[in-house]
Amino acid sequence: MPLYFLSFPSAKDPSRQDYYPGRATVDICGLTRWSLFEPFAGSKWMRRGAEYDKLKRRLTEELLERVHPFCPQLEGRIDHAEPATPLSFNHFLGRESLAHTPERFSQRALSAHTGVPDLYLSGQDVVAAGVSGAIVGGAVAASAVLGRDAVDDLPGA
Repeated sequence: MPLYFLSFPSAKDPSRQDYYPGRATVDICGLTRWSLFEPFAGSKWMRRGAEYDKLKRRLTEELLERVHPFCPQLEGRIDHAEPATPLSFNHFLGRESLAHTPERFSQRALSAHTGVPDLYLSGQDVVAAGVSGAIVGGAVAASAVLGRDAVDDLPGA
């Protein structure tokens, strides 16, 4: 995977040690190609077959291999790993992915502005996939609402 993001959401919960002593949650997000999942696009959740499960295991192992050099204390201590794929997101969000192709980025409809007065769009589908795309999507929406470049308001901008 060319890019991945690592987060420890349980570290933000001061009460987690009361409920889950000595345990933590780790989120690992990575970018991949839609072409890997395209053969399974017409399948149903939990019924995608052995090849799909094999692909998910391989991607999970690949992400964990990337994390272990940075967090060696995790090696051999992971109780459960559950990957989500673009098909998982499509299923649970009730949408189809917007492939990150030149055609996708040339669509005029992908912006913070809508045809509905005072309704603005934000998030990763406005700009690009992932956490960074969502952050920039938020800045694009704020700029549309304010009628100026909101990025200029950020410290260090």
